[in-house]
Amino acid sequence: MILLINFCVFVLLHPFLTAAVILIGLYFVIVGTIGESDSETHDDDGFNYHDLEMWKEKYPECGGNRQSPIDLNSRYFQSKVENIPLKFHGYERVPAKMQLTNSGHSLALKATWSTTDEIPYFSGGPFGNDDYVFEQLHFHWGANDEVGSEHTVNLKSFPLEMHMVHYNRKYEAIKNATEHEDGLSVIGIFFDIHLTGARGLENILKEIRTVIKPKSRVAIQPFPLTDFEGVTTTSKFASYLGSLTTPPCHEIVTWLFPITMLDVTKAQMETLRLMQLEHGDDHNHRTVQPINDRAISIFKIE
Repeated sequence: MILLINFCVFVLLHPFLTAAVILIGLYFVIVGTIGESDSETHDDDGFNYHDLEMWKEKYPECGGNRQSPIDLNSRYFQSKVENIPLKFHGYERVPAKMQLTNSGHSLALKATWSTTDEIPYFSGGPFGNDDYVFEQLHFHWGANDEVGSEHTVNLKSFPLEMHMVHYNRKYEAIKNATEHEDGLSVIGIFFDIHLTGARGLENILKEIRTVIKPKSRVAIQPFPLTDFEGVTTTSKFASYLGSLTTPPCHEIVTWLFPITMLDVTKAQMETLRLMQLEHGDDHNHRTVQPINDRAISIFKIE
């Protein structure tokens, strides 16, 4: 079951935002952290989640002014108007192959489509004529159901956060894209506890016991990304400019949060916590970072 939440839970009932919804389309841009994906773009896994302050000593950019995650707080919301609507392409296509991996820092899902033309991507909105191509998705969770999401909403944490990592097509590959300020966009999705779980999550957790150990992987039955219902069909998004949420913390990500919440059961969270992470970590979420002078844009898809 999908819980569509307005931004009063996500703060959309804030008086300013209500007016924005009535008067103009809400604007919320995307670009994301590579979360686990950050670790896939470099070879050094020398970081852990119990010495977060040590990150910036080895990776100075982790102490920058545009770091992620942040608290998505209504005080910083600004509405914007985009002439070209944000559009999603090909997310309903079933991949030829799918692989689940325990990277040692997260649980990641990669897919392969039969041709490059079939790979899902989004375009338009604040991204103009640029296409952002799907690369992988991964998860962040906590030691219990009270914490786990990297981003928070008005200081509220959720037990699970999923990141769908995309790279700018003009850079041809994700490793090239990480060298550019507009290289990455990450769609962030929150999960909250419910009696039933999202179908996409169910598809993944069927095989999780085969990837308990770090660096293990397994092929799974392919399914379309639209099995994470509502992610590409919701009409409202929030967005801000940020960074990878793991070292080297490059500030190259536009975050996008659809105003859709997916469901996860308590049993599913317990299963996810069976994952063994490197360095003895029992969680993989970074604490929220200062927002500094950044705005959180809200937009509406027509």
